[in-house]
Amino acid sequence: MIPTTYRFPSRFLTAFIQCFLSSLVGITFFLSLILHESFTAYSILDDYQSQKPEAATTKTTTTVTKQQKDPSTDDVALTEWVKDQIPRVLLGIGDCLSALNRHADAADAYSRAHEHRLHQLQDLLDTSKDDGNGKKGGETLQHLQCQRRICEATVLIVEELLACPEDQDVVTTETQSLIVSAKERIDYAKGYYDKARDSLQETVYLLGRLASKKSIDLGTEKEDVCFLATMIMGVGERLAAWDEEHSIEEPVKKKAKKIK
Repeated sequence: MIPTTYRFPSRFLTAFIQCFLSSLVGITFFLSLILHESFTAYSILDDYQSQKPEAATTKTTTTVTKQQKDPSTDDVALTEWVKDQIPRVLLGIGDCLSALNRHADAADAYSRAHEHRLHQLQDLLDTSKDDGNGKKGGETLQHLQCQRRICEATVLIVEELLACPEDQDVVTTETQSLIVSAKERIDYAKGYYDKARDSLQETVYLLGRLASKKSIDLGTEKEDVCFLATMIMGVGERLAAWDEEHSIEEPVKKKAKKIK
């Protein structure tokens, strides 16, 4: 008979495994719950934006003083807030989908956020062309943040494309929409990687120009840009490793064909 003292490790190990498995189930449950609530939030924001497409344009054409306040300005402020929140919610959705190993869906969410970020930067550039005194703008902290966020969404798309299975097409779960075929997945990811590098270069240049202006407080933008550069470096190393691996395998396959 095994002494009682020798049964404790096995019982402890069993209890540990049970706790570990239950924690995994709990994490999956909470991620699914967060994902459901995030989709609900996105639907509400998207419905509001689609119902008030004209509110965003009134911001650039209407000037309101403290003595002559228009109630519609509240709608304008809310519309601008909604425009800023939609890509943030989409990034959160992408993070949850990525944690649930739904990488194709995560890539789709990040690409939607990327599109919204591009529109935000374009709207900002359009409104800053003329500040009312005939001078053109375009180098503010808000411009830097928009540029950095575009770069961030781009590199997140690359990460999710690389996380997808090599022998499967990248297809969304619910709509079964084809994002890219399995054969073109790496080339597609490389295209986004090049865009991320170009966007990072523009971001760094803008950061340098703003840093030379002592009147602008950059806050944590330097740290954020450095972290973004690290993300792009990691993606680049993964792509380089993939190229090296497949460049070694290809000559072997060709030799095998010649022997036959």
